[in-house]
Amino acid sequence: DNPRGSAKSLEGNPRSNLTLHDWLTVFAYIDAHPDMSQEAVVEQFKSHHDGALIFTQSTLSRKL
Repeated sequence: DNPRGSAKSLEGNPRSNLTLHDWLTVFAYIDAHPDMSQEAVVEQFKSHHDGALIFTQSTLSRKL
């Protein structure tokens, strides 16, 4: 009988924490597309073909 831990399953969300490299990629994209809204940036990275980066507009706003 094992106690339940606080660890979360990685199924369905393989990258819950973005790395520094991930954020630098996002910032470079924002610099290259200055007229794009934060919500549009979130949607762009959510639908990346080579691996989605999942974050919210609120998180992006705090990081900027």
